[in-house]
Amino acid sequence: MSDRREHFPATERTWLHEAIADGRRGEVSHFIMKVYAEPLAIYCAATSFRSLGDPKDLVAGFFASRLDDPAWIESWAETNESQGIRLSRWLMNGLNFFLHEEARRRQRDGRVSTDAAEALSAAPDAAMRAEQAFDRSLALAIVREAIERASTACATAGQSAHFEIFMQHHGHGRPYDSFAASHGVDPAQCAGMARTAAAKFRKALAEITAREYAGRHLPELDETLAELAGRLGA
Repeated sequence: MSDRREHFPATERTWLHEAIADGRRGEVSHFIMKVYAEPLAIYCAATSFRSLGDPKDLVAGFFASRLDDPAWIESWAETNESQGIRLSRWLMNGLNFFLHEEARRRQRDGRVSTDAAEALSAAPDAAMRAEQAFDRSLALAIVREAIERASTACATAGQSAHFEIFMQHHGHGRPYDSFAASHGVDPAQCAGMARTAAAKFRKALAEITAREYAGRHLPELDETLAELAGRLGA
């Protein structure tokens, strides 16, 4: 995907910053946990920190320790404005700090026999693989969220059949003539209905990525996101 800043409405491009500035912590936290919990857990599971416990529990502890502090997410907003630091990178770095803290705390308590922080530092290749796993999982999470929003938008517009056809063709690879009759339409009508749903999917995808990057260009995730979105008609 190319730089799409010009395609993002200003309201979508600045949503996350506005929500943070307005103190809408619940809204911001919900968005972060919904989109990033699984990618962060996959990242954690790919590092030596997995020895500290269940990755999902570790990520939940990280969210609990950081999201309750309004200054923490405000710091990201300021850094994003000044340096362009992506939210996903901020969260991954924050999780790393949290896991180092947790490893040191458990060492002090005598509950671990090895230093997980040193183990991670000694394995840069493993850290790189963990970041790659995170990026791919995040792309999947963004696409899933876009699918969910497109489904809701279609249902609200009375176009649930459009979304079903879109998913059958683009999501499952079925040709229109194999299922058109079951919807009471011909293949050409199916294609038109799928395009309507695909437009809603593209809009949702743009909104989510605008929030993730806060109007910045799309860096490493471009290729993965384009590949996954391409499978679904974006």
